[in-house]
Amino acid sequence: MPLSDSQIALRSEGIGASEAAAVLGLSPWATPWDVFARKRGLVPPFEGNRATAYGNHLEPFVVRLYQEDRGLEAMQLPVTMRHPEHPCIMATPDAFVLNPDNPPPPGVRVALTDQRWGADTEADEALVRERLLPHVLKGLEIKCTRWRMAARIGTPEEPNAPDEHLVQTAQGMIVCDLPAWDLAYWIGGEELRVLPFRRDPAFDRLLLGRIPHFWQHHIVGDRPPEIGASKSACGWLKSKFPSDDGTVIEDPDDELCSLVERWSEALDERDEVVERSETIANQIREAMANASRALDPEGRWKLSYKRTKDRERTDWKSLAHVLLDRLRAAGILEHQEAVALRDQHTTTSPGSRTLRKSGALFARD
Repeated sequence: MPLSDSQIALRSEGIGASEAAAVLGLSPWATPWDVFARKRGLVPPFEGNRATAYGNHLEPFVVRLYQEDRGLEAMQLPVTMRHPEHPCIMATPDAFVLNPDNPPPPGVRVALTDQRWGADTEADEALVRERLLPHVLKGLEIKCTRWRMAARIGTPEEPNAPDEHLVQTAQGMIVCDLPAWDLAYWIGGEELRVLPFRRDPAFDRLLLGRIPHFWQHHIVGDRPPEIGASKSACGWLKSKFPSDDGTVIEDPDDELCSLVERWSEALDERDEVVERSETIANQIREAMANASRALDPEGRWKLSYKRTKDRERTDWKSLAHVLLDRLRAAGILEHQEAVALRDQHTTTSPGSRTLRKSGALFARD
C-alpha cells in the first residue's frame, strides 16, 4: 500500500518495519548508513521504483486472492502504527486479517469507513489499536515477486523467507501486539504462496533492543554508522566532496592505513570470486554447447544461452565532423560558422574524483 504524505512525515520520526532489516544489517538493498542518511536528511527519501509501483498496484488483487484461498476477511487500512512503549518502532501493515470467531461489530466498521485517514495519524492509530485490533487474528504482508525469488521462499509446511521479510513481519507483530503474521507471496503472476509465522520472543527482544538504540544513538545523537557501498552513499560522497584541493596526506593516521590494507585484501578476495565465478560460467557454457535454454526439473532455476541479434551502430560524432568538413570545403559554411555550430551542440560533463591505487601493496593488480 503506498504511503500518504502524512504517513511519510510520520515515518521520519521512527524506523518502519521495512527499514528494520537495514538497521540490523540484514537487507540486501540498504545499510544502516542509508537509514541514518534518510532520517537525517542527507539523501532524498526513497520514493519507490517500478518494482514497488508494481507491488502497490497488485496488492488489492493479492489480498482478494488471499481471502478466497483462506476463507478469511482481510482489511486494508492506510495506517502507520507505533509501538506503545517505543514510538520509534513503526509498522504499516498491508492488511489485518479479522478473527472469524470475534468479528468487529457494525459500529467499528462504520467508524473505519467514516474515518478521514491521514488527516490525524494519531487518531488513525488510536482507532485501529483500540477498536479494530481486538478483533484481528493476525497481520498480513504482501510480496509480489518474480520466479527467481521462489528459491528463497519456503512452503506453508516449512515456512522460510528472506531475512528482510522476516524482520518486517516480526516488527509488525510487536508493534500491533499480534501473535501471528502471514506472508503472502504472489510469484511470477501465477502462484499464491502463503507462509504463516508465529511471534518469537527472542526476535522481540532483538528488535526492542536494537531499534531504539539505533534511533537514540545514531539518529537523535547524530552519530553516523559506518558508510557502505550503496548508491545513495556513493551519491552523497560525490556531492559532499566534489573536488580535491591538492592536499597530500604525507603522514596518514592508523585508521586510514588500516582501511587501505583492508581494501587491498577485499580486492584480492573479489578477484578470486570473479575468477571462480567466470570459470564455472564457462563450464556451463561448454556443457550447454548449442542449446538455447536449460530448465531445472524441480523448477528452481532457468538458464538462457542465446545469441543476441546483430546490431548496427552509427558513429554520429564522426559523421558530423565529416559533414562539417565537406560543408566548409564546398564554401557553404565559413570556418567560424562551423565552429559556432559545433559549440552550439557541445556540452560539458562535470569531472568526478576517482580513487586510484598503486604501490607494492597492490602489486597483484
